[in-house]
Amino acid sequence: MFGSLAAESAMLLKFGTVPVFAFIGGAVTTLLIYKLGSGPSGTSVTVMLLAGVAVSALAGAGIGLLNYFANDQALRDISLWMMGALTGASWPGIVLAFSTLVILYLCFVKDASKLNALLLGEAEARHLGVNIQTLKRTLIILTAVGVGVTVSLVGMIGFVGLIVPHLAEC
Repeated sequence: MFGSLAAESAMLLKFGTVPVFAFIGGAVTTLLIYKLGSGPSGTSVTVMLLAGVAVSALAGAGIGLLNYFANDQALRDISLWMMGALTGASWPGIVLAFSTLVILYLCFVKDASKLNALLLGEAEARHLGVNIQTLKRTLIILTAVGVGVTVSLVGMIGFVGLIVPHLAEC
């Protein structure tokens, strides 16, 4: 009885807390970069890019600090996570990824007309009645959810951005 409970709690920890904390970390980082890049005159893409590079350097330093204090097994786990891999694929992970994909798809389809207006530019979308700031914040949160779940399942975003699109073409 306790063996199955321990196995279930380990699965709940893996597929419950890791994606939640990955989402929180992604959302906080994204909102920090957005806040640094936004000012009274609007959003500066250049400042956002520089803020992204700076935050990425800080995150890399944090991962380096974790590597320093890690034991042998944790160091192996961190190294494999940083490389990214599909070796940990399982049905609960696939269900989590697919359900997240469906929810995000429905949210993006709901805002499709606002996103199309935003393609014209912020000023034009504002004239068409789109609340730009609310839409940006919504997009940031939805993107953080997708990236957080993806990174928690397969590893760093570099792997996801470089390998997964090629796998999807097959």
